[in-house]
Amino acid sequence: MELKELTGKHILTGVGSGNIKTGDEWNPIVGSFSFKLDGIIYTAIENPSDGYRSMMEKLVVDEHDIDTRLPEIEVVGKMKDDSSWESNNVLQLIDSKNGKVILEVGTANTADYYPYFVAKWHPKNLAVNE
Repeated sequence: MELKELTGKHILTGVGSGNIKTGDEWNPIVGSFSFKLDGIIYTAIENPSDGYRSMMEKLVVDEHDIDTRLPEIEVVGKMKDDSSWESNNVLQLIDSKNGKVILEVGTANTADYYPYFVAKWHPKNLAVNE
C-alpha cells in the first residue's frame, strides 16, 4: 500500500506506536506507528537500515487494537511538500477544523544519503484541544 492512497478526506479515530519483532538477526525489533482512518487500522513499519539511516519499509492494514482512541476527527490527508533541501514521502493528516497537521508518517530526506523514518503525532494541534 502507498501513502498517497490515503490522501483526501477521512475520519481519524485512533493512533498508537510500538515495536514489532522481525526475526531478522540484524534488526530483531523495529519501530511501528499505527493510525485508524475510516475504521481501518494502518501500521507503518520502520526499516532501521544501518542505524544511521532509516525509512518506512511498508504500510500495512493491521488488525491489532490501537493504543489511543479519539473522538471522530475529520482530517484531510496530503503528501508533505518537498523543500529546497529535502525530498519527502510523508503523509500528513490535517485537522479539517483548524488546518493544522496532527499526524505525519513516512520517509523524509528520500533523495539524500541519510533518509529517516517519520512517525509524528501532534495532539496539541487538534482543534478539540484549542
